[in-house]
Amino acid sequence: MKIVFFSPERFQFAEPKAISTDVLVKLNGAYDQLTQLVMGHHPDVLLIGGFEPSDELLKHVKSLVDALPDSVVAICAPDADSHFLLEAMRAGVREVFSACSAEEITSVIARAKLHLKSTPSDNGVRHGQKLGFISAKGGDGGTCVVANIASALAKDQKNRILVLDLSLSYGDVEIYLTNKTVTNNLMNFTSSVERLDATLLDLMVHHISDNLHLIPSPSTLEDVLRVKSEEVEKLIDILAVHYDYVLIDIGTGIDPISVRIWDKLDRLILTSTMTIPSARRSSQVLHLWKNMGLSASKLYVLISRCGGPTDLSLQDYEHAIGRKVWHVVYREFTGIQESLLRGIPVIDLKPNSKFTDSILEIVSDLNGKPIKRKFSLWAYLGIK
Repeated sequence: MKIVFFSPERFQFAEPKAISTDVLVKLNGAYDQLTQLVMGHHPDVLLIGGFEPSDELLKHVKSLVDALPDSVVAICAPDADSHFLLEAMRAGVREVFSACSAEEITSVIARAKLHLKSTPSDNGVRHGQKLGFISAKGGDGGTCVVANIASALAKDQKNRILVLDLSLSYGDVEIYLTNKTVTNNLMNFTSSVERLDATLLDLMVHHISDNLHLIPSPSTLEDVLRVKSEEVEKLIDILAVHYDYVLIDIGTGIDPISVRIWDKLDRLILTSTMTIPSARRSSQVLHLWKNMGLSASKLYVLISRCGGPTDLSLQDYEHAIGRKVWHVVYREFTGIQESLLRGIPVIDLKPNSKFTDSILEIVSDLNGKPIKRKFSLWAYLGIK
């Protein structure tokens, strides 16, 4: 793997540790020489350092990223502010890091390698769909939707499904899926990410069924604080190799951990109700997604709890957010209450409901297969 370091002559990168098999190239020049000097080397990883963080620097970085779309670019910028971080992401920079020490550079290179390895290819390795779900605001029903889509996808026994609860403020996706105690949470997985293989992963995940598995969110503040963004990124890459669908419940939070995984997602599904506060928050999420330079084709808006009292009509809601709605999920009050009490997905408790029809339509859209109902009358009546 070729790793190129680019900086002004006055700046020297620290030597990374233990990279014996890599080719290291050090180039010096002004930032307006970046494309000219780097292009011929076709680096796998490019580290840029020693420059003042500025829009002018990023203009040249973006030109290079556009010319070398397969390269991973990282910038060492100790004095970077939030504006620079956002603009860097829009320019296609993979990471902005603040310490240019040997240890940090080694870690940045390791993360870049992991990202390159996780890029889809035709080598026969599974690359599961990574579906993120973010709720416009609390109470919009996003977690219930995630749980039931996962359960519906798992009806096809050929698919392996994993639900990852990344709602760090005490997420609760498990209560829609099981009433059993869950042993390991997200923190246990991120702290073990360097040794996670298929065997250990299967031992640690909670088995809802043979092909539907769960990683819940941390259960204590101490565990939440131990979760690191780079470890979450690694975990998601690993999960995508072992599962056909990885459904990530992001909750309502827009934090450094959740935002960093956005560019890994095949789809981000924004769940909202047709209320004025939810429409306003949806617009903010859509605006942030656009400002980060992420593809509009990967972002979908889903309306939940449809059929109840709302502030806006569907047409007014779409006009307010400036975007068409992808799907709607109908409200199901009694089914959801029973689901919470019993730890059983609504689609199993109310198989003939409009809610279940809505979920099955979404699943058909995701997997490209026609809707098939295999629910029995006994299941509908709640008789085992």
